[in-house]
Amino acid sequence: PATTLAKLDDGSFLASGQLPATDIYTVTFETPPGSADSVRLEALTHNQLGRSGPGRTSHGNFVLSHITVSVQPFDNSASPGPAKEVALKSARADYSQPNYPIAHALDPSSNRGWGVGLGGNVDRTAWFTFAKPTALSHGGKWKITLKFAFGSNHILGRFRVAIGSEKTLTQDNAIRTTTR
Repeated sequence: PATTLAKLDDGSFLASGQLPATDIYTVTFETPPGSADSVRLEALTHNQLGRSGPGRTSHGNFVLSHITVSVQPFDNSASPGPAKEVALKSARADYSQPNYPIAHALDPSSNRGWGVGLGGNVDRTAWFTFAKPTALSHGGKWKITLKFAFGSNHILGRFRVAIGSEKTLTQDNAIRTTTR
C-alpha cells in the first residue's frame, strides 16, 4: 500500500514511495477487439532508481516471483463479463540472471523468480505465452498481477506491459492499452 505507480507519458509505470521488502503490483487496462496470445513485460531503467534500475534495490536489480493474467471479455454492450484466468504455458526473456530464469516466474511455488542482476543496469524484456490464444470479439478488460516475494526490496521500479501476438508484439504494433 505504500507504493505508488505513476503512469508516464510513454505508457510505462514508475514505482515510488516507501520501499517495502516485498510487493504486489496489479495493472488493469482495456483492449479493443482482437486476439492475443502473449503478454510482454518490459523492465525499464530510470534515473530515479538505484543505479538507474530497472529494479528498486540500491543496485537496481529485481526478482519477479510470479505473474498472473486474467481477462474479462466485453459483451456486445461493452460491459465486462466474468473474469477468466489466462493460463501461461511458457516464458522467455532477453536475459536471466544465473539461477533466476524467467521460467521461475510461471511457478507460484518457486521461492525465486526471474532476476536480471549481473546483466547490467539496462532495459530488459520478457514474453509470456498463453496456453491458448484469447479472442475478444468486443474487446476486454485485462488484469496483470506481478508478485515480488523474494524480499530485500527486489521489486521492479519501472515497467511497461502490452498484450498481443508474440510474433508481432513490438511497441509499435502491440494492441494499445488504456489504463483504468
